[in-house]
Parts: sequence; structure tokens; C-alpha cells
Amino acid sequence: MYWDVVEVKPEPGHRLFIRFKDGLSGLVRLAEEELIGALAPLRDEDFFRQVFIDQGAVAWPGEIDLAPDAMHADLAAQRQAALNTSGPAIIDTAIRHLEKERDEIKAKITRIRAKQTMVNRVPALKKAATAAKAAIRKSHPTAAAAAGKETTAQKRPRSLSRPRSSRRRTQNL
Repeated sequence: MYWDVVEVKPEPGHRLFIRFKDGLSGLVRLAEEELIGALAPLRDEDFFRQVFIDQGAVAWPGEIDLAPDAMHADLAAQRQAALNTSGPAIIDTAIRHLEKERDEIKAKITRIRAKQTMVNRVPALKKAATAAKAAIRKSHPTAAAAAGKETTAQKRPRSLSRPRSSRRRTQNL
């Protein structure tokens, strides 16, 4: 039948992960108050972990088993309730997450554009400085000559700043 169990895994807290033949899967929790009478041995965690599948039903040693149709109906009801109650909440959460990612991407793009603008401004600043120097030279030729020309002493190395003959005279005096 469609409610035949094809996979079962024990989980802590007296829970079972169950997958049915039709693909429905989920966690089934066995409450402590339900584990009485024939199900009382399931209170022991070691015994609980010995779960296996017997002809499509969840079973344990000692001919203890659970009805798969009841578990299937329980999981189907849980799934339907989750879709009905939290469906819009899930969509709202997804939308908020995507909006946050969009805002982060916009911020990164803004930072990258700002860096590119700064990189592009450096050559523009050099051009502006060159243009300013040219304007100063045109409007104030004397100041430009004084600022732009090096003195004779700055152009020549120190040893060549005076003629040799004047150096000899200084030493002889």
C-alpha cells in the first residue's frame, strides 16, 4: 500500500524518521505517556534504537510494531498544517532575505563605483595641476621663471659649482 514504510531511523527523544512508499517523510514522536502496556519496552533508548521494518511496518524485537497507516495520516496532517499556516510566513521570510541580499549587492556596487571614481580622478588631478602651472606661467612669467627654473647651483653638482681657478685662489689665500 502507499503507506508502507521504506525507511526508518531512530532519533533521540523517542522520535523516528520515517519515509513511506509514496515519498511522504517526516519525524514521528512517541510521547512517554503513549509508551505503556505492550509499548513499555520502547522507553529504553537502547531497545528503541533496535527499530526495523517488517512487511512495511515499523517494528521492534518481541513482535512490537506500530500501524503505518496511522503514522502516514499523522505526517500528512502535519505537512498540510505546515503548508496552510506557515506558507505565507515562509514566503515573507524568503522575500525579506532576497531584499536584504539585494541591498547588500547595491551597497557593494556603490563602493566599487566610488573606488573607480577615485582611481579615475587621479589622472584628472594631474591634468588640473599641469593646467594650473601653465596658467601661472602665462599670467606671471617672472614668478613662473623663478619657480620653474633651477639655479645654476641646483643644476650642477657641488664640485662643479665654481670654476677650478677660483677654488685654487681660495686655498692659496
